[in-house]
Amino acid sequence: MEETTSKKGAKKAEAKAKKEAEKARKAAEREAAAASSSTAASAEDLAKENYGDIKTAPKSSSAEYVPLRELGEKHIGQVIELQAWIQNSRMQGAKMAFVELREEGNWAIQGVVAANAEGTPVSKQMVKWIGGLKLESFVQVEATVQKPLDPVKSCKVSEYELHLKKVYLIAAAPETLGLGLATANRVVGSLAEQEETADPNVEGTRGIREIESVANWSCRPDHNRRCTSRQSGNPS
Repeated sequence: MEETTSKKGAKKAEAKAKKEAEKARKAAEREAAAASSSTAASAEDLAKENYGDIKTAPKSSSAEYVPLRELGEKHIGQVIELQAWIQNSRMQGAKMAFVELREEGNWAIQGVVAANAEGTPVSKQMVKWIGGLKLESFVQVEATVQKPLDPVKSCKVSEYELHLKKVYLIAAAPETLGLGLATANRVVGSLAEQEETADPNVEGTRGIREIESVANWSCRPDHNRRCTSRQSGNPS
């Protein structure tokens, strides 16, 4: 009798152990599926339509084109469109970047691009792409006008900054660009001083000429988003 009871107890314990093992297996499978889904979601670029070549930009936009010289208090909180050269940029970790956008002459403003947890309208991939653009590349942006915590002393438009939502590349800077236009425009004391401080290598000379070439192109907002040359007046 005792032996029969012992066998029954052993069978119950074995069945219970199998049941617990099966339960643990299913839990592990659920965790693995959840982890895989999370990884796939983080790899997916939900902001891919908000940056890239200008050819991928929407044909129309509700954002108003506002020249930097006309930017004012009334634009705070509004989304505007701007076309400008990137005269400086720096990454702040993997999720944020700062860029200085120059429209014409020395009219420049700070732009901020930061990825959020949702990955839209700005993703980490978008931040990385913007941070990797060469200086003096010409871009079109849509951004919300905001007040910076402190005036941005490095930009002429120091009382405002642009929180970038969309960035499209209109014209990449030349590969051999030796220095930015901001550096090229720096005032020197005399021609002799300029000759002494100038880099005599050929690539540097080509870089300056190519800056001038890029600077002769300006995009004006129209329905077709076409670029026109200041020199020829013909569509590019």
